[in-house]
Amino acid sequence: MDALETLPLETLQQMLAEAITARHRLVTQPTSASSNNRSITYAQRVADADRYIARLQSAIDAKSGRSVAGPIYLTGGR
Repeated sequence: MDALETLPLETLQQMLAEAITARHRLVTQPTSASSNNRSITYAQRVADADRYIARLQSAIDAKSGRSVAGPIYLTGGR
């Protein structure tokens, strides 16, 4: 059981909204800055944000009684 599932549904929904907003800022803000002939570049950790959002959504689904579906695999056979 994920520790997130112990939180109230309303808290999880608020956390999800905040995580989505933070992810948006992450992908839209600059990744470098410079001043006085010095510069810094940093890596965006979008995959980490996506995993956290997925965990929150799974916890919300579990609290809401929705079934959590796994991946669907398609094959090219005849």
